[in-house]
Amino acid sequence: YQLWADNFHTAFVLDSLARIRRDCAGELKKDARLNEEIGLAVGRGYAFWRSAFFLADGWPKYYHDRVYPADAHSAGASIVALVDLRDSAAEGTLELARSVAGWAVRELFDERGFFHYQRRRFRRVRTPYMRWSQAWMMYALARLLEMVSDE
Repeated sequence: YQLWADNFHTAFVLDSLARIRRDCAGELKKDARLNEEIGLAVGRGYAFWRSAFFLADGWPKYYHDRVYPADAHSAGASIVALVDLRDSAAEGTLELARSVAGWAVRELFDERGFFHYQRRRFRRVRTPYMRWSQAWMMYALARLLEMVSDE
């Protein structure tokens, strides 16, 4: 049991539940109660995630109870989950995904062509980690672009 929650693990859980509900829709038709429970869990989880992990300017907080560090992995995972939740959660997921993407480009993108790993209260970690910042941000921006281009 842990006493903390972070953005990218919360995003992963919500995204996973939504995918289970979508990809198992045929089976879940046989069990309306389970389908409803999963839907309610996604709804409650999304409401908490949306209210606890995002600032008005799109900043995806790392932890629910504090602002720093600003983190590229949290931004990328948030965008991916928001795109995937567009049909399962409340209205406005793509708008929030756009806001997070804009924030990440403004605050974490380096003019040399990569995303900083983190912005902490008094310093930046500019290391271009492929696993934690670059891959997640490229995947997220590609997914968002794919959705926006379909509108």
